[in-house]
Amino acid sequence: MADVAGPPSGEVAVLIDVQSKLSAPPVVAAARALAGFGEHAAGWVGLSVAGALLVPGRRREWLLVGVGSVAAHAASIVIKMVVRRKRPHHPGIAVKVGTPSSLSFPSAHATSTTAA
Repeated sequence: MADVAGPPSGEVAVLIDVQSKLSAPPVVAAARALAGFGEHAAGWVGLSVAGALLVPGRRREWLLVGVGSVAAHAASIVIKMVVRRKRPHHPGIAVKVGTPSSLSFPSAHATSTTAA
């Protein structure tokens, strides 16, 4: 017998509602681009290296952006392993980007972006 999900509630209902309103192709494309930029803090590291090369007078500050992003990303992974909160799962939720793990808290993308 197949698993049948009940009606969505709580954060699952919110996710489904947001996705239904924001699933236009340009929005999905932008979200995928941002997800790629934030993956493993790589975009922030690239931006910090570019800033360090283009603005030599502020090289230290630019490099700290990259170091801080990587440190925050690493810390979020450690916290994920301790907390072990699974991503919400429901047939109504469409995951439109790759996810490196099934753990959701804290968001490594949000953590490295906040640090940057």
